[in-house]
Amino acid sequence: MVMSDSFSMHVFKDSFRKMFDCDEAGYLKLGFNAKIEVFTSREFKCCGAVGGLSSLGKKGPCVAETEIGEGNTCQWVIGSMDRNSTLAFYFDIANQQVGAMPQGKQAYLQFQTCYQHPSGRKRLRVTTVSTRYTDAQMSDIASGFDQEAAAVLMARYAVCKCENEDPLDVLRWVDRMLIRLVSKFADFRKDEPGSFHLSPEFSIFPQFMYHLRRSNFLQTFNASPDETAYYRMIVLRENVMNSLVMIQPALLQYLGFA
Repeated sequence: MVMSDSFSMHVFKDSFRKMFDCDEAGYLKLGFNAKIEVFTSREFKCCGAVGGLSSLGKKGPCVAETEIGEGNTCQWVIGSMDRNSTLAFYFDIANQQVGAMPQGKQAYLQFQTCYQHPSGRKRLRVTTVSTRYTDAQMSDIASGFDQEAAAVLMARYAVCKCENEDPLDVLRWVDRMLIRLVSKFADFRKDEPGSFHLSPEFSIFPQFMYHLRRSNFLQTFNASPDETAYYRMIVLRENVMNSLVMIQPALLQYLGFA
């Protein structure tokens, strides 16, 4: 997607030309009619996915009751994908009672992506990851927390909620989610703001949420509907680093004059 004033702008021309870049073998750097399916351990389930995909309505044991984005399915279809395409998947614990998860038990998550290569052949990519359960050990959870990826997942979830909810309600939801996270993982004494401390794994997450609330993804003031749609579409497909730069622009260099 390109936001430009006219078709004669070099931004549109260069972007359109890039769509037809080929690899060393002369094939387009794209995959078509992709289908992605999720498989999980029985202890947790998939709530849904957010991004450039559509639900195929396939039921299965790994489908959660809670829906996020394109939910109530374990298989989705994507019209086309390139090397930079990203998708966000959301999961939930099936049994959240204390002691329900055996300490140290391994859980698995698998993605199976089948797509058509420009050569006409079908290709299947299988990605499997494993992680260890922990029973309410906050230190174990904190050590594996990726605050940058979490900020992008929150941004995509918030943008998805804006499709059906008032932006002001989404802003309040972002605030509540941040308060819930901080109340569980921060060290503080009641009524003593100076005692507040977050571990390094969570230290920059609040500032990402601060900038997200004020970003063009959630704020529509002084922006046309086209601009709002453009910003929200871009954050749904870019990788983590590019999305973070859009949420919180980074100052890389400045010039000083005497």
